[in-house]
Amino acid sequence: MSEVVVGGLTAEDGESPAYKLLVCRNCGEPYIEGWHVEGEVRPALERNARRLVLRLIDGPEAIEIDEETGEVVEDDERLPSIAIDPATGILVGDDEPDAVRLEPAPLREDEDERAFYMKKCLACGYAPRRYAEPITGIHPGDDAFAAVCGQALLEALPPRKPAEDHPMKARNLLTFSDNRQDAAFFAPFFERTSREQAIRAAILAVVAKSGHIDLPNLVTAVRRRLDAQGLRLYSGGITSARETGENEEIRLKGLIVAELTVLARLRTSLEGFGLISVDYTHLDRASQAIAATLPEALKPHAEAIARFFLKAARTHRAISKVPDHGIRLDDDSIWTSAFAQENRAIARERNPRSDLVMGYLPAAKRTNRFTWFLEECLGLTPVAARDVIDAFFRAVMSARSMCAGHGKGLGLKLDNSLVVADGRDVPLYRCASCGARTQFDTAGKCQSYKCGGELSELSRAERDAIEAANHYVRRYRETPLLGIAREHTAAISTELRGVIEQQFKEGEVNLLSCTTTMEMGVDLGDLEAVLCKNVPPNIANYQQRAGRAGRRAQVAPIVLTTARSSRYDQAKFREFEEYLAEKPSVPYLSLDNANFFQRHQMATMLAGFLGHRLREMTRSGTPRLSSGSIRGWLGGSIASVPSRSLGSSAWQWWPGHDAYHRPPLRDRRVRPLRRAGPRLRAAPAHRLHLRRRPRTGTADARRLDDRPRQMRHGAEAGRALEPQPWLTRMR
Repeated sequence: MSEVVVGGLTAEDGESPAYKLLVCRNCGEPYIEGWHVEGEVRPALERNARRLVLRLIDGPEAIEIDEETGEVVEDDERLPSIAIDPATGILVGDDEPDAVRLEPAPLREDEDERAFYMKKCLACGYAPRRYAEPITGIHPGDDAFAAVCGQALLEALPPRKPAEDHPMKARNLLTFSDNRQDAAFFAPFFERTSREQAIRAAILAVVAKSGHIDLPNLVTAVRRRLDAQGLRLYSGGITSARETGENEEIRLKGLIVAELTVLARLRTSLEGFGLISVDYTHLDRASQAIAATLPEALKPHAEAIARFFLKAARTHRAISKVPDHGIRLDDDSIWTSAFAQENRAIARERNPRSDLVMGYLPAAKRTNRFTWFLEECLGLTPVAARDVIDAFFRAVMSARSMCAGHGKGLGLKLDNSLVVADGRDVPLYRCASCGARTQFDTAGKCQSYKCGGELSELSRAERDAIEAANHYVRRYRETPLLGIAREHTAAISTELRGVIEQQFKEGEVNLLSCTTTMEMGVDLGDLEAVLCKNVPPNIANYQQRAGRAGRRAQVAPIVLTTARSSRYDQAKFREFEEYLAEKPSVPYLSLDNANFFQRHQMATMLAGFLGHRLREMTRSGTPRLSSGSIRGWLGGSIASVPSRSLGSSAWQWWPGHDAYHRPPLRDRRVRPLRRAGPRLRAAPAHRLHLRRRPRTGTADARRLDDRPRQMRHGAEAGRALEPQPWLTRMR
């Protein structure tokens, strides 16, 4: 591909078709989606068109692995390649000078949807269970994009409490989402990505300073470095708690080991970029044992083969409990749900009774990635390949090796036998076919399963170019700060929200992921910045969200808005100046609403009466109905206040009560006032009421239309509105 067009169905020339670009969810292999019509591959769906998913021809062949046996299943469904003219989309012959050769992927029709889907990736054989296809459109996700923006904005803010021990030096940021689900997902996503970057940067800094360091000392050095930045680690689960002391170090060790095991398989990891290298103190035993079984030409590569076997054990997350490291091997908040099992191990042969044990030798007359590499890439016979694997296991099963018994097999020890070294001193190789990078040369052959590509060593200039151009490498070379994020939505309890708000004010929480409920009504202190994860639905919402920052007028507030790929966000983003210039709609209240008018009068009356009684209080603080301070404004416990006395007190306070007929206390028309005491005792504060709604069609309801216009604006607390004759008749 020479150009990637973002959006639209044509390139800049207005004629060349622009196809939708797709990638494999597992390996990232690129595909394009087209529609075959009358000898052309068109970029958009048309009538009577047939869907095509096409892959660039230069790449590894497709493989399929049996999920139960872990072995290769031969594929006979490969389709012949086609060639198209990229300027027109017309199918042409392979001999055309500008033709682009593409491989069609086999598509299978879904019986329910009557649509055709690709069943597996042609490069890695990935066949997902959760998705209809292994491919997806290129989209970083709203959370990933917002997390990058939020992290950059937080680190750009000045520290609020530079002299105190708080994460990110107490920087804080408020983020808004339009729905509760987006807000709930964003908080843990942000915290996880922020933590990963901070830990990787600390590992890289420690290793670059020491040159090489064993695992226990690496954990201590990384913790010391992160403590200076306000390290906070929380346990996994719904009700996470902060880890302290020894528990904090154990959890940090688990996160570091995850970087060296399950996350080491990623191309964005420290090892994937060649920034660090994992070594073993007893590697020479395994190397010598393997060299004794290899032909003379392959003996120099015995150490690389041993490293290949050991890296497979690491990325399988085969970790022994010996010595006792205290890490929970079933904690999915560390290992992810795919690798959070207790008894993951390696063995010489596959154990049919355990799917958690990875066997290096397949069943008879079958092949796996180890025997395929030894036989097809290195040219060994099946017997010689088995001898190599046997020699490796004899070496790692010895008492002084880097492995120990675990479950139904072996696991790597997490002690000083595991060493992390500076990757700059180790060569880095890249496969010419699949692009995979590795730090050990296995006779010039790529170790990726079914690839068979040739390895070539990257020069120092090429490695510097990768580090200069890659976003992740730049982040690892910097000092990313570890931030703490929390959800603030209606889904969590009021008590917990109060705790989170207090932690946010104090600097223990750096980011609050909230919904529209935070637009007003909560004071979060000296907030300097706000992040809108999407363009708010109207300008009034934007003004409310933007107004959360700079309320103390200490600095100029910062409001950062990110636009999602939705049509509304993109349309407003292209005309954002016009969006900001919009005028919010003027709020209004219909005074013809009889129900509202009644509620307003009764609320005003109750507010005035309670204010009258509160003036007699001598205790400080706000009274709460759930506490003993209620005695201050009722003169004792509710149970001890006679309802007759309370009703009489309310009537005596009522302004202008002498101008109207005062009904007897036993009259049913004032029963709500007489029973105010029991109702206060039984109902929470937000449900207090002293009247019942009048029956529809009664004279009382009809008289609401004749109410005086001065009731429009309400009265101040402590001064009730002028009562109307119909009010005394309310039941």
